[in-house]
Order: sequence, then structure tokens, then C-alpha cells
Amino acid sequence: MKILFWNIRGLGNAGRRRQLVELCKKHNFHFICLQETIKETFRSRELNSFSRGLNFYWSWNPSNVHLGGGLLMGAEQNLVTILNEVKGEFCQYLELQNVADHFT
Repeated sequence: MKILFWNIRGLGNAGRRRQLVELCKKHNFHFICLQETIKETFRSRELNSFSRGLNFYWSWNPSNVHLGGGLLMGAEQNLVTILNEVKGEFCQYLELQNVADHFT
């Protein structure tokens, strides 16, 4: 499995989004974890471009206007089942179960 962890320092710039899309196409990540997205929300079209049309589960923690931040996590649902999702003020996590062997 391939996982991308990146302190992206903002996804508002079209060039940065294009860079992420190209990186995802090149490496075919199964999980994407981004911090400091500096975004409040994401459009479906935008998320689909990151997941290359694969069946991804997406979760995000919006950016705080005064503190910046913002988190985005995606997991390919053909590989894992999402058992639980927790979001804090400055953190989030997904509890995953492997589809093939049910490892949690």
C-alpha cells in the first residue's frame, strides 16, 4: 500500500492542486493525508481528481480562520473499511479494517 503524508501549506493555489494531482497519478496512492490545507471545504470534483476516479472515502477538518491549518484524509475503500472517524480541534484519525484479512 502507498500512503502520501504531506504538509502541503495550502491547496487554494491552482498550481499546488495540479502538483498534487500529478503526484497522485504518478504514484497511485491508496491513502492520502494532508495537513495545512488552508481550506474550509472540498468539492467532489476536486477530491475525485486526487483519487484518480477510484472509490475513496474522504474526510476533512476545516481550516481555522485565525490559526490556519486544515486536514484532509482519503482512503481507498476497495482496500479498507472505515470503522470509526474522530475529529479534534487540531487532529483527526480514521480507524481502518483491511478488506483482505480484516486486520484493524
